[in-house]
Amino acid sequence: MNEYTREELTGKNLKELKAICKNENIVGMSKKKKDVLVETIMQRSKPISGVKMSIKAQKNDNNQFESKVSVSSGASSGKFSLVNKSISDVASALRDILNIPDINQVLVNGKTVNSSYVVKSKDNIEFIKPDGEKG
Repeated sequence: MNEYTREELTGKNLKELKAICKNENIVGMSKKKKDVLVETIMQRSKPISGVKMSIKAQKNDNNQFESKVSVSSGASSGKFSLVNKSISDVASALRDILNIPDINQVLVNGKTVNSSYVVKSKDNIEFIKPDGEKG
């Protein structure tokens, strides 16, 4: 992930910001406003604010270090450095970026978990909106 300053990003137009998102594999941004794109790119290019970062990278099946996990909420998703963080920390840090609702079901690798679950390398986290809610 390239590092950007807020000033650098706010100086770019919407098309340029969407191109950065595409190049950085940040999905679910095609209909977002400029301020959301800037904030998302900023969050991806630095440690997540509000979460103490002490990531311990783990090796994947190819013997390469990996410390990012997939997180999704509705149509928004991305890969973030969240290994060794609780689900409640993840939800708090990514609430605005991924539009995570206050009350939701959380699936990790397809299984329901509670807010104290600690994220591991390769986890796939899904925040599910309750039935009947828009958002």
